[in-house]
Amino acid sequence: MFMVAQRAHMAAFAIEGRPAAHGRALEDFRDLRGATFVGQPGSQFTREYMALLRYLNVEPGGVRALLYGEVMEALAAGKADVAADWLDLLPDFQDAARTYGVRAIALPFFEAGVPSYGSGIVAGLDVIRSHPEALRRFVAAMKEGLVATHRRPDLGVKAMLARFPDIEPERAIAQWKVGERLIFDGAGNLEALGIMDTAGWEATIAHHSATYGTGDLSPEDMFVSLVRDPQRV
Repeated sequence: MFMVAQRAHMAAFAIEGRPAAHGRALEDFRDLRGATFVGQPGSQFTREYMALLRYLNVEPGGVRALLYGEVMEALAAGKADVAADWLDLLPDFQDAARTYGVRAIALPFFEAGVPSYGSGIVAGLDVIRSHPEALRRFVAAMKEGLVATHRRPDLGVKAMLARFPDIEPERAIAQWKVGERLIFDGAGNLEALGIMDTAGWEATIAHHSATYGTGDLSPEDMFVSLVRDPQRV
């Protein structure tokens, strides 16, 4: 109904300036050729990374198989050259790296041209048909909240802590600032926020089919955009 993250959430993480297995530091996507990867076999992150390499026509290096919870420290400690995770976890990777006196960097998959939507608001057809006005108001509120947070990232901290008291506000704001590149187009075009189209869904479906082996679907059956076409409901 409303595409919050217009771009893929995934990123490749590396240590700034550290020579990889092929002898060069990982500075751009071309440097992933032959780089060793650390991740949990079969996980979403491992599948997405290998799909990225296929998309780039880049040969992978060796794989260090570890449980997900061990990946950040393993990368920081130099047990592999690269890992994959959500882009907005860069502050967490940087914290892990800091304990080893190094600095983590991220290569967002969307910068490599990976054609996929990220995430958004989903509603069932029954809800769309029975409560269209409520959904329009919900979508409008979501858009207003995203724009307000874009302008003032600290605006919702008090409400967030009331619901999730264990969250560290500084970390949450740092994660937002990294991840908001997935939401906004960078050109200040806030009217395009939430919009999706058939071409975008075609690319997303093809990407997920290649990555996870899901079946082919029709883009026209995938979405209703209340932002683009409110009369369709």
